[in-house]
Amino acid sequence: MSRLFGLLALLLLMALLLLVPLGRPWAELPLSLNLGFLLLAGFVLGKLGIYARLPGITGYLLAGVAFGPSCLGILGRQAVDSLTLINSFALTLIALTAGGEVNLSKVRERIHSYGWITAGQTVVTFLGVMLAMAVALHFLPGRFPAGPAGLFVVSALLAVIALANSPSSTVAVIVESGARGHMSQLVLGITILKDILVILAFAVMITVGTALLGKGAAGGSEHLVALVAWELAGSILFGVLLGFGIISYIKYVGAELPVFIIAVSFLSYELSSLLHLHALLVCMTAGLAVNNLSGRGREFIRAVEKGSLPVYVVFFAIAGADLDFSVLSGAWRLVLVLVASRFFFTWLGTVCGSLLAREEPVICRNVWMGFITQAGVSLGLAVAVAGTFSQWGEVFRNVVVGSIAVFQLIGPVLFKFSLIRAGEIQPGKS
Repeated sequence: MSRLFGLLALLLLMALLLLVPLGRPWAELPLSLNLGFLLLAGFVLGKLGIYARLPGITGYLLAGVAFGPSCLGILGRQAVDSLTLINSFALTLIALTAGGEVNLSKVRERIHSYGWITAGQTVVTFLGVMLAMAVALHFLPGRFPAGPAGLFVVSALLAVIALANSPSSTVAVIVESGARGHMSQLVLGITILKDILVILAFAVMITVGTALLGKGAAGGSEHLVALVAWELAGSILFGVLLGFGIISYIKYVGAELPVFIIAVSFLSYELSSLLHLHALLVCMTAGLAVNNLSGRGREFIRAVEKGSLPVYVVFFAIAGADLDFSVLSGAWRLVLVLVASRFFFTWLGTVCGSLLAREEPVICRNVWMGFITQAGVSLGLAVAVAGTFSQWGEVFRNVVVGSIAVFQLIGPVLFKFSLIRAGEIQPGKS
């Protein structure tokens, strides 16, 4: 009851901010006021989304859409653009969390199932979605680059992002429903493992894409191979060093760990840009090192979660505010193709992998529903593409955000339904 009154008080405060005349447009208000308003709106709608049995991320996105330039316009384009610095924090924190959640010893215990299902999903979903999007892009020309190279880069990047899932939503469904059993742990483990593969594949594709579309340095195939090798090997090495640095800080200092991790995230993002490394791969490797090379993994993840909520709220709200309906209205058919192809090929790849792993029939029939939800990693990669390819990145991001909105609504519901069918929660359990 106290939470309900708290939410009503926050809503009243937002209403006052909307109704009190200030004598100047919102775009001219101080950055701190715009940031505070967006944080407040995102937090409130996130809580309302949770009460409606939706992920909080859905509420954050809806807050940005509602108050952004495309709807009410309380936050103008200038205000939204001024807040995009938060993206660097959020992207690296997402990668740190993805790496920090992976326990390699648990993966080894079920390597047979993990390997086959991950391979089935990765191969079938990537090839299927890439082919479907290449055909759609060919027959639905728009603002994307033309020609074989353009079709390959855009469709491959969409296919890589289609592989990503949402560990946060997966954990939320398991915790809220009290699920216990083989399938829930299998879904969580594969979700986290796939996020690592996705970040690795994205690092390769973004490098190849910039070279093929003329945004990277010239130099032929030898230069491209050297560039990819440097971004991958250098990013992994830097990530391991960063991981040891975090371990040392936790061991010998330990004070204000959430603040330290946020500062490290921002600095690693900036250093990665200077050294031409992939920031997501750097931070994912760092999180992996902390969790598997020390006994500080749980402490590290708790610190990340403690300090990351405000960053995530603003990050997802900005993504919603950046959603341009005039752009999306011309690309809605691409959103439908992406949603339909990802849904079908995720089902097909998971079923094939489960059969090859010789899982129980109940797992083979239901486990695919745990891999529908998308959120942070997918959105972060779409934002990275938009920042790299300025000419068509905005359309790309809007297509991805449109599909994420669909999967965020249906994914958690399907996962919970699959857990009920597998007997891991009771039908009446919330």
